[in-house]
Order: sequence, then structure tokens, then C-alpha cells
Amino acid sequence: MVNLEHIKALIKADAVILFETAHPDRHHLSLFIFDLQERLRTASADPGSLPYELRALEASLLSVCSVLRDHYNQLSPKVAAILRRLEGDIDRSTLLTLLDMTRKLTR
Repeated sequence: MVNLEHIKALIKADAVILFETAHPDRHHLSLFIFDLQERLRTASADPGSLPYELRALEASLLSVCSVLRDHYNQLSPKVAAILRRLEGDIDRSTLLTLLDMTRKLTR
């Protein structure tokens, strides 16, 4: 069973069952499905490749890492700007904004 970010799947030795999710990020799910199909199709011709289920798991983990990297890259400049503002003047609203960003990064 894989239940990470936008991917909810059951990986078997010869099949991957994807479950419909209410995740708002359909774009990343579509990219994952395309990448999964390509990895499973192209690697099946190579006799030295990983087993089916490990290739499916690898595609899942790579997709999740890509999404997390995108989220980090979006939030990182915002956090840096907030920290620069705090160097000059510490106020409650800026600290609350920083706390909100920290929660998003933690999630």
C-alpha cells in the first residue's frame, strides 16, 4: 500500500491499483500515471531491470519527492523574505506568517 501525498495505490507483483482521491492536485497525479506507465513499459523489455512492484514503488516515490521539492521551492523564497523582514523589525503579524509557513513546510 502506498498512501503518500497525491498517490493512493496498491502495488501487486503484476499490477498497480490506483484509488480515486479527492486530492486537489490532479496535475501531479496525471504526471505520475504517465511516468508510471512509461517506467513499467520500457523496463519490462530489459531483463536486468528491477521487479515490477519495485519499479512501481520507485515511480511513486520519485513522484512524491518531486511534489515535495516543488512545494519547498515555492515556500523557500517566501520564508527567506519573512526572515529578512524580521531582522529589521519583529512584529506579531510577521511571526504569525512565519509560523504558518513553517506549518506548511512541516506538513
